[in-house]
Amino acid sequence: FLSLKRHDVLKLARALANNKFLTEFRLQKVELDDEFADTLGKSLSENGSIRIVNLDGNTISGKGIIALFSGLTTNKTVVEVELLEQQAEPLTDEDEEELIELMEENRTITKVGLSLGSTNAIEAITKILTRNQTQTKLYKMQRQSSMD
Repeated sequence: FLSLKRHDVLKLARALANNKFLTEFRLQKVELDDEFADTLGKSLSENGSIRIVNLDGNTISGKGIIALFSGLTTNKTVVEVELLEQQAEPLTDEDEEELIELMEENRTITKVGLSLGSTNAIEAITKILTRNQTQTKLYKMQRQSSMD
């Protein structure tokens, strides 16, 4: 993957918008950056099949993380996002506040792997994830009940 040209990597991210078959997207330790995260975020806003996004160990900064989560505000299928061990500038306090606002809008993400600096951000994200987990469980119970 490291041998692909930048144009091809961004083309891959754009192509995911119309993908209907891929459910897990894992590209770890391949030097993906903020531009890729921004493009992927835009694609995920339209994608209806991907459930897991794992971009651990890349070079995505706080700016790219915010761009990715901006796309996830309207996504209804992603349940897990992993962005640990980024080799870039970490999230600033302002980024963390913006991330909390973006996460508030999403109801499907139930697991996030991300390095946060403030206790406030950790507590707020945990609360949002717990809300989403509870809603997911209730939805599954209702579906099961209606099938019986």
